[in-house]
Amino acid sequence: LRAAFGPRFHGGIRPCGFARRFAPDVLLPDARHGSQREFVRRIREHPVCVTSMGLHGSNGWRLAEFVAFSRAIVAEPSQHAVAGDFDAGTHFLAFSTPEQCVNQVARLLDDVEARDAMARRNWDYYQHWQRPDRLALRVLG
Repeated sequence: LRAAFGPRFHGGIRPCGFARRFAPDVLLPDARHGSQREFVRRIREHPVCVTSMGLHGSNGWRLAEFVAFSRAIVAEPSQHAVAGDFDAGTHFLAFSTPEQCVNQVARLLDDVEARDAMARRNWDYYQHWQRPDRLALRVLG
């Protein structure tokens, strides 16, 4: 993504000893860039967000954050159930390889209408399925 989109891309791993040793080519420029406050600021700044699976194929928490911010999303296919009708092609574009990821991001960046429609569907999904009061009602009901 960094090679394909240059300064339009923001992402990477927060610098630490482990990351410097094993992934020096994908570090964020500064540890402050990895703070939660900076992460939220960046989400608001970028119309397309990318996330990958978490540990053991779990749905990474970033996915829910991107939905809550009504962003167009590029994500690895989910291996676990997600409440409601959260579908590839509707709420996110799926990728399995780095090349597919770049292509899906480019597709959303180039097609403003499709990107905005996905963002609206994610807003609707958030309102129905993720909003805290809705979650509480489902759990308690």
